[in-house]
Amino acid sequence: MTHSDGDQTYLYAPDGTRLAEGQSSEWRYHLSDALGSTRQLADPAGVVVGLSTYEPYGAVLSQSGESSVFQFAGEATDPSGLTFLRARYLDTGTGRFISHDSWPGDRLRPQSMNGWNYVENNPLNLTDPTGQFPEYCRTALTITAYENCVRSSFHLEPIDEIVSSKVKGFPGCYEGPISYRAPGYIEGTSTNVSPAVGAAFGKEIAHDFATMEWQTFTYQGLAFGPGISEVGYTGFIVDWSGGGFRSWKNIESDYSGFFNVVNAGAYGNLGALGINIHLSIGAMAFAGHPDSSIQGFAFYDAISNGSHIDTIGFEEGGNIVFYEPTGDVQPHYQGYSVPADPNNPEAAKKVDPSLVNTGLFIKPSPITQTSAQQMADEWIKIFNGINYDSWFIPN
Repeated sequence: MTHSDGDQTYLYAPDGTRLAEGQSSEWRYHLSDALGSTRQLADPAGVVVGLSTYEPYGAVLSQSGESSVFQFAGEATDPSGLTFLRARYLDTGTGRFISHDSWPGDRLRPQSMNGWNYVENNPLNLTDPTGQFPEYCRTALTITAYENCVRSSFHLEPIDEIVSSKVKGFPGCYEGPISYRAPGYIEGTSTNVSPAVGAAFGKEIAHDFATMEWQTFTYQGLAFGPGISEVGYTGFIVDWSGGGFRSWKNIESDYSGFFNVVNAGAYGNLGALGINIHLSIGAMAFAGHPDSSIQGFAFYDAISNGSHIDTIGFEEGGNIVFYEPTGDVQPHYQGYSVPADPNNPEAAKKVDPSLVNTGLFIKPSPITQTSAQQMADEWIKIFNGINYDSWFIPN
């Protein structure tokens, strides 16, 4: 495929690898070294028309003939001479980034905790295409060690399932996407009609931070606990203890099916004796069917009647419900693998904040809304930093 930035046209392979630049009638093909640095430019006849050499940290050592804007490690050099690495700019003259790394580093690798240096001062063997990815993980001796290294670097939970690996390479030089778990966020409403054992039904939006998708679900099933109540809630899917959304599954398959829910809270009667209208607040815990990894907790507020005659008190109950999707899967942002503009990868990843917390059914409390927004922001930072070169690929 081809792409034009207005001044130049570029030719790309299906996997996003840049092959050439120029015009279709006169391409200049990039001949690169092991790091991806453009060493030579060749015309369609194979004649070398440009030659470049580089110092260890990427400063141009010599250049003759034609040259490309894509130079050291195959990355773009802007007019100021800085190398664009998505999250940050690299000054190849000093071998340092001009801004501090947002990733705090790995305590087991002290050099990674220096927020300014480039690839732990090992530019002959490593590259950093995003300004954030822990390139040292590529030197692992096994695929499992590589995957665990990446997960550990981004504080992701270990995988306890057998998942088909998409990692490529050989010992000491691995690359490719890994599988991982991530938390999620939910918001919805539920109606319970139950003299003792009755019906529960509701509607919910689930946000999957593993695939950066959200989808609407409805559910129905059994309710345990007396009363008629209308419940609004917000909550979190946790990614510890084997839980969380899974990057190798879509949100529909991860979140559909049976769920067990238990709740406990406190109520206050707002009506006269015999009318029994009261408000309640509380928390609930939930877990999916045996094959599901979804588990978490939520906070609720409810309006109900018919279940209590005292002024204040405590309540408890539970549901067994079946979830099924009702709407299409919606992405939090587009362009997971190959961005629309390879020279401006972030342009394909514009996040719509309104999708992080839709508020279609209820207005979440400031506490849960703020927490969910912070969680989403952190995951968006990870994806913006590392997903461009497919270190992580949803599904």
